[in-house]
Amino acid sequence: MGFLFKSKAERQRERHLKFMQNRKMIQRHITENEKQFDKYRALAVRAKQTHSPQLPKIMGIMLRTQQSISKLNELLLSLELIYQNKKQAESMGAFAVAMQAATKSMADVLDGFDPNQLSADYDKAMQQAEELDEQMDMVFDEIDSSTTSLPAKDMADIEALIHDDVKRVENALLNSKGSSKQGEWS
Repeated sequence: MGFLFKSKAERQRERHLKFMQNRKMIQRHITENEKQFDKYRALAVRAKQTHSPQLPKIMGIMLRTQQSISKLNELLLSLELIYQNKKQAESMGAFAVAMQAATKSMADVLDGFDPNQLSADYDKAMQQAEELDEQMDMVFDEIDSSTTSLPAKDMADIEALIHDDVKRVENALLNSKGSSKQGEWS
């Protein structure tokens, strides 16, 4: 039977592992959405070339996919920022512990030095580190259950993207036909 309570180091390792898992999960979703966007983009070019009535539906899917990518990137950035803040707070806590030890040794040498102020600063730094730990746990929980709506993007951007792709395909076809005729005339 395991221990009933986990040590601080065990909790930190678990949080770090959970952070890495969430980070990789978000990165995988971003990569997958980017691949899907490219596939929908190719479908939209075909739909525009054939004047398919499916084009508006494909454009809507592209828009939602693009919004999803943006939201996931924002979520990843927020997660990494929170994690960096936590690491900084832990570093400040370690520094405070070292300073308290140095202060006590200096107090022994310099009789009359008041380590109480430094001790108060240490306690404050440790409290901030604990608060950041709690905030990080809340963020991880929120990420696990996040189903927020995505901000709307302009459909004109999607239309312009498809239009540019269609023009690029048409120009490539014209160039390939022009080069084959030149070969026939030579």
